[in-house]
Amino acid sequence: LYSPDDYMSRAGFVEVLVSTYGYDVPDNADDLPFSDVSPNSTYAPSIKAAYEMGVIEGASSTTFDPTGNITRAEALKFFIVASGIDVTGVTFEAGFPDVEEGAWYAPYVSYASQEGIVSGYVDGTFGPEKYLTRGQIAKISTLFEEKGLIGALMGLFMM
Repeated sequence: LYSPDDYMSRAGFVEVLVSTYGYDVPDNADDLPFSDVSPNSTYAPSIKAAYEMGVIEGASSTTFDPTGNITRAEALKFFIVASGIDVTGVTFEAGFPDVEEGAWYAPYVSYASQEGIVSGYVDGTFGPEKYLTRGQIAKISTLFEEKGLIGALMGLFMM
């Protein structure tokens, strides 16, 4: 049922994120800017809630890629932004050979690494473009919760 080794879609991740952070979910999602998110889909209201809160952005300015798998870099950024953490002044010390200072995800990885939220793989890499499994999302969620960055993980195990 839980399938911890399965990857999670971007839409599924946003549903977990919205539930975890307790966002109000609108009744409809008619005016989303993403052409690939049907307002009638079960995940559209959660995507709208997270988008309107400024927590998520699309795969492009007009698409969200709801059925695509969530990457480690995307999920980490979404968690950090949802937690209200400003990474603008974070010193670059990611400590991973595959995270370059100029990469869009570098400040998020640096913050999470410095806070002990992520540690990377045994080979020393972070794997920013690798997909996250449900089990890895549960671990990162738990670490955020233990650091007092989110509340109870209500929706995580219902997905």
